[in-house]
Amino acid sequence: MFMPFPKLSEAFDPEKSGHLKVSDVRRAAQKGLRSWLEQHGFDVVAPVGPARKPWRLAFDIEGILGGGDRVTGALWQLKRLVKPRGWQRKNVSRSITKGEILSLADWMLGTPGMIVARTIRRHPHQKEELSDLLPDAFDFCWRHLRPYLGQRYFASVVLGARRRKIPGGYPEALRQALLDGCLEATLDEHLAVTRLVGDAETLDILNQSLVGRPGRVQRRTTRGTRTVRVHAAAPYMGAERRNTGSKASEKLRSDILRKGFNSPFWPHVLATTSVGQEGLDFHVWCDRVIHWDLPRDPVDFEQREGRVSRYASLGVRRALADKFGNLTAESWTSPFQAIFDAARAAKREGLGLERWWSPTNHKPVSVTFAVPFSRVELQLKRLREELVRYRLALGQPEPHLFEGMIEHFGLDHDAARALALNLSPGAPS
Repeated sequence: MFMPFPKLSEAFDPEKSGHLKVSDVRRAAQKGLRSWLEQHGFDVVAPVGPARKPWRLAFDIEGILGGGDRVTGALWQLKRLVKPRGWQRKNVSRSITKGEILSLADWMLGTPGMIVARTIRRHPHQKEELSDLLPDAFDFCWRHLRPYLGQRYFASVVLGARRRKIPGGYPEALRQALLDGCLEATLDEHLAVTRLVGDAETLDILNQSLVGRPGRVQRRTTRGTRTVRVHAAAPYMGAERRNTGSKASEKLRSDILRKGFNSPFWPHVLATTSVGQEGLDFHVWCDRVIHWDLPRDPVDFEQREGRVSRYASLGVRRALADKFGNLTAESWTSPFQAIFDAARAAKREGLGLERWWSPTNHKPVSVTFAVPFSRVELQLKRLREELVRYRLALGQPEPHLFEGMIEHFGLDHDAARALALNLSPGAPS
């Protein structure tokens, strides 16, 4: 399940146009796989004897098409963990039944290795072929993605009440969960936005997105310091993770934790002091800030919420998806990259302020603990009033407020321009 087969992964790109059901995607994948196999000299025949397992078919097809040596090399690279002998058979027939095609297409849609392989094809790593990247891609799937998906507390969610009733057990249930949960679209979106805001390569982004299994954190109590296991949250300073090779835990560096938080994987909640309220970005997959207490300065309040309200943030991408989500992406191209390109090319509106990076809807959620008629409620009201004046004076990250003020006072173009600060070099003070 975790082998990103380089030849077989090019058989089809899952259908991603319109509002399709999973059954529609399955039928398109089965049709695409059959057409691809026939183009490569495979014959569709009537069934004789028991059908081969999908993983057996995948290895046989890869070997017939000349990808067997690279798969063997990737397996031998991890020879301490897996036994690569005996998988590649000789004199394998090019005949395949219709039932085997149907089961193989379904298997390819949900297996982690094939999902990663297709994602790499849509986001090439330094313009290298997947065949050349196979050892590193398999290393990511086996050493990082497999332990992450194999955590015990995932099983109760994936299996649910049907435990022991699913043929194939947890592996088959996990494969179905990855298909229903759209892991491929999630990885595709993550790579598209991370490349938009950074310069890392595909495999580097994937490796940085998984920081290991959740570990333990220390908390102070009246009885001293205690350690507790965490599954969703992590402190920005002093977090730990479980090593995949032993039961011991290791400290997480803050930069590693930040990159892990800016991914769709663990941790999902990040707790930090004022250390994390300035100069750090937590916006890629985060859409809310919870203020345990309020700062005294409105600038600090703005800085806190600015950690998640930034260029290409989760809220911005939701607004772009609402506006440009009906685009039809070509085969082996990222639909999220097509959305970004359409947003850049869209006609400007209003006063020329670009709305697509700061939409009026889909704003990040700000949570405060302001009890009615309390001092905190008065402090929050004062901060928001001062924050509006601060935004009007410097840059105005919310264009609709600025436009509303201009319309209210009936200002013309020159008067509106005079309200802006001229920060260019040599400007008069």
